[in-house]
Amino acid sequence: MITVPDSLFAKVFKGRYFRKSNPIENIKSYSPSYGWKSICSARSLVKKGLIKRVGSGASISVWEDPWISAQFPRPAKSNGSVIDPSLKVSNLIDRRSNFWKMDILHEIFDPNDIPLISALHVGAPNKEDTLGWHFTKSGKYTFKSGYHTSRIEYIDTNLSFIGPEITLLKAYSWKVQCPPKLRHFLWQILASCVPVRENLRKRGINCDIGCARCGATEKTINHTLFQCHPARQIWALSQIPTVIGIFPSDSIYENLDHLFWRVQSAVDSFSYPWIIWYIWKARNAKLFDNVDKDPLDILSLAEKEAQSWKSAQVELHSENPVSFLESRTRVRNISEDNVYAGLRCFVDGSWKESDQFSGLGWFCTSSNEETSSMGTTNLRRSLSPLHTEVEALLWGMKCMIGADN
Repeated sequence: MITVPDSLFAKVFKGRYFRKSNPIENIKSYSPSYGWKSICSARSLVKKGLIKRVGSGASISVWEDPWISAQFPRPAKSNGSVIDPSLKVSNLIDRRSNFWKMDILHEIFDPNDIPLISALHVGAPNKEDTLGWHFTKSGKYTFKSGYHTSRIEYIDTNLSFIGPEITLLKAYSWKVQCPPKLRHFLWQILASCVPVRENLRKRGINCDIGCARCGATEKTINHTLFQCHPARQIWALSQIPTVIGIFPSDSIYENLDHLFWRVQSAVDSFSYPWIIWYIWKARNAKLFDNVDKDPLDILSLAEKEAQSWKSAQVELHSENPVSFLESRTRVRNISEDNVYAGLRCFVDGSWKESDQFSGLGWFCTSSNEETSSMGTTNLRRSLSPLHTEVEALLWGMKCMIGADN
């Protein structure tokens, strides 16, 4: 509606809502549509990032329009001298040299604005002034730049805030050594996005806020994962020391801060993401299936899964890469003592929409360092890459059966 006013979209909305004005102004609308109300809700954000690019300067008001390229676009600031309210930017440009009239700049503008103005590019006398987005090089709005703009405003309005900050906790949750789904769950905990009863009631869902496992009057994230009786038993049985008043505490942020950074290095605290995850799974099993699980079994499962994942990472980094084939589908049989025995087969498929055939390949190796074997073939192209991957897996399995015979 701003940059392409001749488009059908812009014409429809203009004819309905802003015939004699522009979409940036606060317009009173009668019976507005959902789409128009949604557009209007973003008007304040758009205004923060809009800047008028100087062409001829004839349509830009020096004291009203956002043409100064500061952190947020804004009008110019006066140095306190008598000013002309109707002054246009074109009056500040010397058209013989096509540059700014520096004597006028020093005469009427705030000294801090003079370098900003003199750094602006001056367009040709017949070039129109345009509206652009300040936070991208192209001048076009993007979702990323809009989010960045709103974040700048949020930070600026909270500079005077004094107290604990959870930004570092949220950032560190993505660095914890565990599978991505567990990292995401840790972030959800810190962002208060976990659907416990307290959060559900805040979102208008009518449900009892009491704990179904221990009968506590309030069901919060911290209560579910650290203070509920089964959860306390699991943490007490784990290798992570529990200290009254320190861990577990009444604050979810203090508890995760303790697990992230405060546990002594001599203590094996590697498995805490899995412990948190399986406490949550056990809570769901009780709530939805009425299944009670023994705390010792939950802890044992969490520690076993943590150790298996840790061993898999060591094995993954120690493997030699396959020279001719990038393996996407891997079949692994890891025994409880993490020592692999037997054959290992890597399979892959090649699919290209413009080709008549698709390719299949497998590479087989064994743990006793016998000679490796491999095979490739092609088939008439399947419907999709996924079909080809399945065909490669089936063909590799058939070849392995033939090899065993």
